[in-house]
Amino acid sequence: MPFAWTLNPYRGCTHGCHYCFARRYHAQFEMDAGDEFASVILVKQNIADVLARELDRPSWTRELVAFGTATDPYQPIEGHYKLSRAAIQALTLGRTPFGLITKGPMVVRDSVMYLQDGTRDHFMRFIEREFPLMRPRFEKLYTKKSPPDTYRKEVQAMVGVLQARYGLQARREANAEHAPTAAADEAEQVAFAW
Repeated sequence: MPFAWTLNPYRGCTHGCHYCFARRYHAQFEMDAGDEFASVILVKQNIADVLARELDRPSWTRELVAFGTATDPYQPIEGHYKLSRAAIQALTLGRTPFGLITKGPMVVRDSVMYLQDGTRDHFMRFIEREFPLMRPRFEKLYTKKSPPDTYRKEVQAMVGVLQARYGLQARREANAEHAPTAAADEAEQVAFAW
């Protein structure tokens, strides 16, 4: 991955996306990856204060931070707590580059799913229940945790067309100075460099 640091103001997500890779991390809190993932949201109320202190340390080298890797930082609860906004302000004041992963209105397109462990089982049960005719296609596409490279490249090409159409800079270009390696290809989720 092109980053060593992640930041998540919330754990659990009311979007409740059936394909979400973060479902499996709810088990760390002795909760299930199904209903509790979308109904029990853990809030890190002091995240902005702790983050500001960490960013002020002389040892901080202003490495790239991935923001929203365990759940969407702009899920509805953000309207009440405003922790994501406060964290962005702290990162900006701390002159720290970051990428943001969200389903919010800034996202042009979701790049591909990564289905592992309990997430794959949960997602396939959802597809079987709600869209049974699609299950064979998803099972063929996701014989492993990620779909084949040919499919990923098709999605990347679509994202490239949309980026060009709407004047968005490709993430790899935006992060080139921070991570000039092929590892960036492995993290093809939508993220915007600020």
